[in-house]
Amino acid sequence: MRNKTFFLQKYDQNLLVDSQSFHFEQLPNEFINSILFYSKFVFNNRRYYQIFLEIGWGIIGSSAIFDAQMGKSVFGGSNGFAVGTTIYKLVLVPQAHHTLRMKFRIWAINKWESEYIVIKADGVVVNKQLVHSSLTSNFAQYLFQEIFFFHSGPSVLLEITSTLNEANNNESWGVRDIEIYAVTCPTGCDLCSYSDTSDTCSQFQFTTSNFATDTFSTNQGWVVEDYVVQQLLCDKIQLFGYFPTGVSIYKRYFLETSFYKVKVKFQFWKIDAIATSNTHALYANGDLIWTYDKTKSKTLNICSVATSEEYTNVDVEFESNSQLITFQFFSDSVAGEYYGIRDFYIYVLLCEDQTALCSKTSTQIVADPDLIDFQLSVSSLVSSIAASLPPQWSSYQSFSATSRLTQSSCTEAAVPIQYMSLYDKLYKDFVFNPHKTLKIIFYLYSQSRENNVLLYVDDALADTITIGYSSNDINCAASGYGDKFEEYTLYAIEIDHTALMSRISFIGLTYTGGNFLQGFNKFEVYTGNCDCNACTDSGACQTVYSLVDIDFAQDTLTDNEKWQLISYSILATTCNSKEILGGYNVLSYTQQVRALYKSLPTHNSKRIQMNVYFIGNWANTEYLVILLDNNEIWRQKVLKANYASQLCSGGGPSYQIVEIDLFISHSTTDFTLIFKIDSGSGDEYWGVRDFFISTSNQIIS
Repeated sequence: MRNKTFFLQKYDQNLLVDSQSFHFEQLPNEFINSILFYSKFVFNNRRYYQIFLEIGWGIIGSSAIFDAQMGKSVFGGSNGFAVGTTIYKLVLVPQAHHTLRMKFRIWAINKWESEYIVIKADGVVVNKQLVHSSLTSNFAQYLFQEIFFFHSGPSVLLEITSTLNEANNNESWGVRDIEIYAVTCPTGCDLCSYSDTSDTCSQFQFTTSNFATDTFSTNQGWVVEDYVVQQLLCDKIQLFGYFPTGVSIYKRYFLETSFYKVKVKFQFWKIDAIATSNTHALYANGDLIWTYDKTKSKTLNICSVATSEEYTNVDVEFESNSQLITFQFFSDSVAGEYYGIRDFYIYVLLCEDQTALCSKTSTQIVADPDLIDFQLSVSSLVSSIAASLPPQWSSYQSFSATSRLTQSSCTEAAVPIQYMSLYDKLYKDFVFNPHKTLKIIFYLYSQSRENNVLLYVDDALADTITIGYSSNDINCAASGYGDKFEEYTLYAIEIDHTALMSRISFIGLTYTGGNFLQGFNKFEVYTGNCDCNACTDSGACQTVYSLVDIDFAQDTLTDNEKWQLISYSILATTCNSKEILGGYNVLSYTQQVRALYKSLPTHNSKRIQMNVYFIGNWANTEYLVILLDNNEIWRQKVLKANYASQLCSGGGPSYQIVEIDLFISHSTTDFTLIFKIDSGSGDEYWGVRDFFISTSNQIIS
């Protein structure tokens, strides 16, 4: 068997080291027993080549050229790729591996004067093949190349180029039969080197990843602070980003296992034009774990933006046993500079005892803290939304109730009774401190016919109140002062109640015009708690009340005291064949959405997950905001220009999906989520689906 020489290039990010050559017979079996995972340009049909070009191969310095050589179709070829031309492809590697094996045929055509075909992997030269010919025309030879190079990342950016310095009618090249093999890690190893066995390989275990596919269309749970969610397609390479420096992005991860050390690997792209770079940094739970302030050493020009770009593969380790880790990127703010990420991978070193936390080593147990264990408590808006609208969700449009402030026309003119009218649906949201009971006291006025007014606390009917004097409304226009056909009575109710945010609502007669004949004033709300230092006559703990709010207590009423009229509606629509609650022409800035859940299991922490659809003409000044019991827990904005081509349906509106994954310290078993648009203009809409709540007994910070 004829010896073949192969090149193993070991490199670390931007540096070449330990270049060596091996004969095929000298290679260990691990290099020969590799797995084919990528094969392109192997057909004799140019249309196939065009398809492959469309699905991921990019070209710098040339248009797409196809040729036929020796009866075979070639990408490039005669009068094909020449001076300044590079073809490239970001290839995902599906298996854990330590080496890549690449096979291909290169055609060198016409006059080559001791010039090179150059292969790069992740920006580093892994092979240079010298080619020389004294012929100036009608000369073509192909070189069968088979190279090996050390590599362990989840993707590899391959570049094929040359050192040619003349136009393609004098010298050119082409390629076909590209095959890439992964020399995989031993069984049970997620990371390894070429000499490792199952017993000696790295003990880091893969946990999770983001932005690790050819294409992605969501934020995958990452939050962009005070900027729009966006992805940049750098010709054929997708990034999460093109964020201006100074904009921070972050995500809080929940890692279910117990561990004592974390490894993070990701690809970082900087897009700027300055000679001296600004500083980029990555923090984990507030601790600095990585900085990058290098000037450009190699650049690409494939993103079709104003400045060139550069990328680096990052591998960083740090000690931690926190199951909740927030990774956050920061950078100095410099005008005209941007950044992005992809292939964000997390690995951990596990504790031997997976029922306890450990520190420093796999066997050093941390005694006090318990493992965080989230249990799914709510699963909603997953399928068949339109057929079964969830009762916990409602969208509503509110209007100020100021116009409903009025006074009786039947009482003495010197001291008329003033009140907030009770018609239609009237509500106010209240925020409480922790409590056990709720007491509501107010005065009811009526000169109307007998009817029922419903009093609700959240979605629970607290009481049905019958008011009115007789079967007919009273017309006091001709009556003397002191007319007897009026009622003005004190009303009080006390209920068990623990929610920290509640909506108190009245539903009365539908207003159809004329005088407002019934209403209420001197509205007081109290919270109650047990005080066992003060006892009742029976020896039970006494309830002590605290005043929360008092409304409409003045003689003259001019302020609605935040009481609102409300109209409810809830609809489901379809976007990209998915049912969503809300959607186009349903939920805009004039509507708010409330999700009210009760009787969750006892807990100390919540995990809230959902997919939000931003639909229509969102501008970079408009936010969607989520409140939990009146406290803001999330806000985000998007920009239509970034998703204009992604349509809910043919000819339908554009949309962008944003994934939400929040971890919150929250212990009440009843809670309210409010969704609203901040600074909307009316042509932006949203919807939601895939809503999950998980609870944990552990306290998180």
